[in-house]
Amino acid sequence: METEKINFWIKDGYFHLSYGGISLTQAKDGYDQIMDFCDYLIVMIHEECIPKLLRGETCKIDLLDDPHTLIFVSKGDMVTIIFETEVTEWFEPRKEFTAPLEEWFRAVQEVTLDFIQQMQADKEETYVMIPVSTLIEDYQTTKKLLQNAGYLIES
Repeated sequence: METEKINFWIKDGYFHLSYGGISLTQAKDGYDQIMDFCDYLIVMIHEECIPKLLRGETCKIDLLDDPHTLIFVSKGDMVTIIFETEVTEWFEPRKEFTAPLEEWFRAVQEVTLDFIQQMQADKEETYVMIPVSTLIEDYQTTKKLLQNAGYLIES
């Protein structure tokens, strides 16, 4: 049986994150993406959250553009991802989903590669503050870390 995929993407300064029919990024008006410094988000996931999740710890990322927070709670081989916001006129104050940890790791690596390619193709680098070289290094470091922990082993 194939595992349901986490829908995580970044494009033009926006990101989307959903799983199992629950979208963390859907506003009350139906608009389903959030504008933020997505390069910062990806770097924080790689440098802070993945190592913490591998140790069974919780990780919290405060987004830079609006008072939104993503919280990642390790639950064995699962992860609960929580979106909290103070912008309650646009978003529900709290949404969450629980997904397989390995699926989250796969989604992060996939979206990072896509984002690196976008950054290399887009020389304007709008809404970007971290060099692409940092993202490439983080991707490679995370890949080794995950493989050493027994995740994302290519067959």
